[in-house]
Parts: sequence; C-alpha cells; structure tokens
Amino acid sequence: MKRRLLASLSVLFILSSINAQVFAADSSLQEITFNEYYSAIQDRFESYGIRWEGVPTNNLYPDYVYTQEDLNEALEQADEYCEAILSPSQTLICVDAIETSDVALTSTETALPKGVMYHTYTLTASNTITDMSLPIVPRYFEVQTTVDILTELLSYSIISVDEPTLRITAATGYDDYISLVSYDYSVSRNNTADAKVTVNITCEVKESVSIGGIESWAYVTKNYSVSFTPLKGL
Repeated sequence: MKRRLLASLSVLFILSSINAQVFAADSSLQEITFNEYYSAIQDRFESYGIRWEGVPTNNLYPDYVYTQEDLNEALEQADEYCEAILSPSQTLICVDAIETSDVALTSTETALPKGVMYHTYTLTASNTITDMSLPIVPRYFEVQTTVDILTELLSYSIISVDEPTLRITAATGYDDYISLVSYDYSVSRNNTADAKVTVNITCEVKESVSIGGIESWAYVTKNYSVSFTPLKGL
C-alpha cells in the first residue's frame, strides 16, 4: 500500500514538474498588447534617462501578435543602443567651426565713460558633428550656432557672451529638432587683438533608431564647442 502511494506521489511530482517546464517554455510566447510592448520599451529608455518615441505611436501592424519573446528582444536592442550612446568611448567627430558672418553693432556712447567704446558682435559658426557609435550606420548633423559677444574695443576686451541660438541646417539620421541644454564659455588672450572666445555647448537632438521593429526617435544630448576671434584685424 505504501509502495503504491509513493509511486502515485512520484508520478504526480513528475507530471507537476513537466507542466511547470512546459509553462516556463511557453511563457515566452505569452501574447501582449502593442500598448504594453510600446510602454515597456519606452520605460526601458527612460531608465537610462533617454526620452523615446515611436514614429508614429500607433500600431502599424495591427494583425501582428506581439509576444513576450518579441519584447525581450526589443528590450535587449534598447539596452545595446542606450549603452552605446551613453558610453564614454562613443566617437563624436566635431569639425572645427567655420565663422560664416560677422556683424558689428555699435552701441550709442551716451552716458558711457569717456574713452570707452562698446561693440556687440553677432557671430555665426557652422559645425558638422558625426556620431560613429554605430559604425554600420554613421549619422551626422550640421548645426549653426549664433552668439552675441559684447566687447570693449579700446582695450581689446571680451566682456560677455549671450546665450547662443542653435539651428540644424542638414542631417542624416537626425531630425531638425535641436534644443540648448546648457552652455559656458572661456576667453583666452584677452586684451589683445587675438582675444578668443570658446563656447562649450550641450544640446538635445532627436536621433533615428529602430527598436523592436518600431521606427522611432531617441532624444539624446551632444556636446560640441565653437570658437570666435571677434577682434581679429582691429
């Protein structure tokens, strides 16, 4: 009797183990909605501090059945992309800025101390920034940076630099969206005709990325610098 009971319990244990294994094997095929699929990818990007949006956000393949396995693969792609973007070793090639305009606006000298001559220079530079973090599909954008630089001409002094304005003029793999995140500047060789202003810029751009079959945009930050010598030639 005991043997029969033990044998029955053994069979039940084996069947339970098989059922558990079958359930585990099939769990990867569990169906999920497109909204769940989309939201999970978006959350994964947000965990890296990167904003992500599909293009468009609605399901382009309504007849396709998304599974947990599809989601796992998409999340793996998202991890690889975010880690590449945030890696300190990512390769950014920034072509030296080319000064394209130099417009001097002379302020009135009313109420200014005698012997002081202020000028504001509006300067524009163009940079080409190439991202080689994904060598198979290199991407680049050309950004136009415009700044107002206040100077004092008699002493060859750089006084201040206003907040720059940015504009994307050409791009491959990027949208034409760009937003200034932060900037700072430094001045070298001040009080000489060679006074040089270097502006360091952090901006946000929209980068094209395909994750889990969804064509999308990732909002990422890029850094670059521009330099100007507004007093050159005086």
